[in-house]
Amino acid sequence: MKKISFLLITFLMGSLIAQQAFASATRVGNGDDGNDLEGFKRVHEGILVDTQKEAAALVRRLNLSSISGMGNLLPEVERAKLFIADKNAEAKYAFDKGMESSKDGKYVYARTFAEPYAPTRFFPKSLELSKEQLISLHIHEALHRSLPRKIRENEEIVSHLTLSITSPDATNDRIRKVASKYISDKMILESRFDRKRMGPQRPAQVTYSFKAFQKPDVESSFPIASTHSFESYLYPFGKGENTFGFGAELSYIVLEESSYLGPFAFMGNYLLTELSNFDLEVFGRFSVSTVSDSEVKDSPVGRDVLTLGVSLIRYTETFYFRNQLSYSFGGESEQRFEDEIVNYEFGAVTRASVSAGWYYREFSFGGFAELSLAASYKRSGVTVDDIDTGRYRIVAFGPEFQWYGDDWQVNLFGRWVVDSTESANLDFIGDLMGQGSGQGHVGLSFSLAI
Repeated sequence: MKKISFLLITFLMGSLIAQQAFASATRVGNGDDGNDLEGFKRVHEGILVDTQKEAAALVRRLNLSSISGMGNLLPEVERAKLFIADKNAEAKYAFDKGMESSKDGKYVYARTFAEPYAPTRFFPKSLELSKEQLISLHIHEALHRSLPRKIRENEEIVSHLTLSITSPDATNDRIRKVASKYISDKMILESRFDRKRMGPQRPAQVTYSFKAFQKPDVESSFPIASTHSFESYLYPFGKGENTFGFGAELSYIVLEESSYLGPFAFMGNYLLTELSNFDLEVFGRFSVSTVSDSEVKDSPVGRDVLTLGVSLIRYTETFYFRNQLSYSFGGESEQRFEDEIVNYEFGAVTRASVSAGWYYREFSFGGFAELSLAASYKRSGVTVDDIDTGRYRIVAFGPEFQWYGDDWQVNLFGRWVVDSTESANLDFIGDLMGQGSGQGHVGLSFSLAI
């Protein structure tokens, strides 16, 4: 356990150090490089905050989330961090025009980076605007961040949409008609890919998952019927693409005649770099047994599991492709039967997987294949048959289906063992939160951006 804990801490600290190293070149705010929020102060109250709330109320009242391609506008308006500069800035860049600068073209009212979740930076000149003009400015800047990538930097399109929203006679139907002139289904799909990727494009989310397991071909000493799990994943550290993700997941095990609290897992991931349009990402998962529940602690799934790995990922407008290589450390657990104790030893597992699929409108269809090579699985006890598998393999595959919304995603997936050494099954690996149990499973999950 001390070795596992040390390795986990080393992995997390290493990821954070790397994140800080890569973050030094991050751009925040259009037109400036580096730490361009220096000289700005965070705004927590006053006219800018009040008009931000009114802008969000207007977007909510017009129900703009129901318009395709504008589902992210509301969170961009109401959740944007606001900053105010110490002094005015001249409109010296090509993008300093339209609603973001004064009519004489000399001064800038506000700037933002045309990227999801970027802050809005205001300049003192903006405080001379009327309340209605500030509301329009909040919406204008949020459109730069929330529209599909191909049009979000087009000042003419953003201004036209802003005017349609802030017009006194604005209605959902009129705004929908304006939006349909510029936003295509292909753009909407591409915009969703942006928010699935690392950094500011990847929002914090909560996920509920259900898995129903298939019993192994051989008798199991701890047959699991299904599991429920709740996961929270956040991106609290770093800027831009160099953002460290951290999550926690709690599981609930359902057996044939009872149910218990299952393992608790901590996860982390970090985008190292981009190689020829592929994202190179490192990740880790530490699954901890629930020591407070003796029924589950005293079982084959009651061990701690540390997994480290690397992924190579490619997203395009029509397909996705992912290669993954990981290593799970070995461990042990025990199970009590009245006065007898059965001991289990789980060997280290090296796992390679590939998954791919294609997109159609708001859906994706794909599948994966996985090869696990593991050291020996051992079981020993007084009244049970001793098992020592030696080195073994497990080959599994399964389908993946996703249905995407602007702030939610539904996943339907499966995993089945199609080939293995003798009678090996997923129970031999002992990683319930990772590869599952038995001969495989089908599952359903629902994720919501927060």
